[in-house]
Amino acid sequence: MGSYYFSSPDCISGDCENGCGVQEQAKKFRYEGCFRNGKAHGEGVFSSTNGHSYTGSFDNGMKHGTGTYRYPDGVVYEGLWVNNKREGRGKLIKDGVVVFDGDWKNDAPIKAPGEDTARDSTGVPNQDQGKDDKQP
Repeated sequence: MGSYYFSSPDCISGDCENGCGVQEQAKKFRYEGCFRNGKAHGEGVFSSTNGHSYTGSFDNGMKHGTGTYRYPDGVVYEGLWVNNKREGRGKLIKDGVVVFDGDWKNDAPIKAPGEDTARDSTGVPNQDQGKDDKQP
């Protein structure tokens, strides 16, 4: 997801230019929160019909500050964001279990020295790593 503003926004309620309100686009995306110059700014909630959602701070239309991102597969990231990327302290939760709690850089978890765990695009460790293909 890029910046949280739309080329053809539908302001459902409030002030979606320089205030707080609710904005939707073609029933695919919804943003509830504050705006500056027509972009998400301050605290808000972004959700999409494909199951992605973010609750937290925005700056100039981007996730920036503290927030919680929920992926369609149920994985949750809680932590810091800088310009739409996971950056700084954060944790990744899958099926109610913390699978990573540490620092992030450029949208990826920073591995501990000696750690060689492969991770998927959300940062969750791959379950198949280290398994012998011949085992049932």
